Amino acid sequence: MKKLIATIMALLLLVGCGGGNGKSGKGFTFTYNDVTITMNQKIDDDTLNSLGKYSLFEAPSCAFGDLDRTYTYNSFQIDTYTLKDVQYVKSIVLKDDTVEFEGLVIGSSKSDVVKTLGDEYEEKTNGYVFTKGDSTASFTFAGEVVTNIILDAVVDL
Repeated sequence: MKKLIATIMALLLLVGCGGGNGKSGKGFTFTYNDVTITMNQKIDDDTLNSLGKYSLFEAPSCAFGDLDRTYTYNSFQIDTYTLKDVQYVKSIVLKDDTVEFEGLVIGSSKSDVVKTLGDEYEEKTNGYVFTKGDSTASFTFAGEVVTNIILDAVVDL
């Protein structure tokens, strides 16, 4: 489990250290509390607050000279990057089975993932990565069961 968490954090840092394009995405979306979020979209305090109570972690950005931020809610987290004083969505990590993406939750079956998102994916160690527009949806499996779901923005390096 520690290795999985370390791998996820490393991937998030790599995405954060790449250049961004600040474009509003046409990729995967995540909906919670009737708020829909797309990777690479501009995100403001009103939107973040409408999702519920969160804790905030900030760190200097290695790409933009501003701050990268992680907003941690009970069941998911949103990572952002800042470009010209505007925050954009970098990634969303689902933390438990109380939130869903495209009807899929942690605990869904591998076959449900393929049924829902199709068979055009890149197979990775213990997982599948689907690409849509300027985003990816990554699923990690333990056997046939989803153990991790991460939505990532694809940013120009």
